[in-house]
Amino acid sequence: MRGWLGVLGLLLLAMPASADCREGYRVPLIPLGYASGADKQGEPSGFYVDLLREVANRSGCRLLLEILPAARARALREVRPSPIMAPTGASSAEANPALLFIPMAREPMDLIIREDLPIEGWRQAEEDRKLVFGSIRGASYGEWVNRFLRDLPAGRHDVSIDAETVYRKLGAGRIGATFGNAYVYRWYMDRGQLQGQVRVLPVPAMRRVVVGVMLDTTALAPQDISLLKQTVEAVRDDGSFRRMMARYLGEELARERAYASPPGPLAP
Repeated sequence: MRGWLGVLGLLLLAMPASADCREGYRVPLIPLGYASGADKQGEPSGFYVDLLREVANRSGCRLLLEILPAARARALREVRPSPIMAPTGASSAEANPALLFIPMAREPMDLIIREDLPIEGWRQAEEDRKLVFGSIRGASYGEWVNRFLRDLPAGRHDVSIDAETVYRKLGAGRIGATFGNAYVYRWYMDRGQLQGQVRVLPVPAMRRVVVGVMLDTTALAPQDISLLKQTVEAVRDDGSFRRMMARYLGEELARERAYASPPGPLAP
């Protein structure tokens, strides 16, 4: 697919003349369905891109957003920590006090399974010794799913570099199932890449995974940390982030996932 092989796009968010942020920041994002990716013109797109645009506008921070292939983004982070990571889970922050996690949404984790497999529910999938599960290297699927994948025999767990590879393998029958959020798997379904090939099954034991924005305090100017944290929380709490999700996922799915927002219908 054109564009996935290199830098997919750059978006320099203009800094107002009275900017409050002391520094400008480069923020690499990976292609992740409706959350973040590149549009047909190669420009960053997605509801987390919209979130960071709004954060830049409100805070006066200059953010350079780049959509990079997952492998390149991870390699870049090993050389230079990313000041802002999104979307991401809270697990990294639990082991590293320098990381500050800001919850934005509660995401159900579903099982996406090939349509041609005679499996009707989670219990049957769990007990099928021939079913191979795919996952993304370095991704957190929540404590319960992470433990389930970790305990699988090697032959039943296939690890890929990014979501694109996982769903390509699923469509080709190289794996039988994967776990995922609606904002990722719906992106592939809506583009016809998995049309008629998969079903989505709920995982009863799975609690919703809290997903959000991570600030690396070692890569931010001290005076910018609280400004960015407060701005991200404000975009969440006034319902703006829920409206951003709704533009891509629809109001029902956005409301189900909202971490904190005012009650009532979404404003246009």
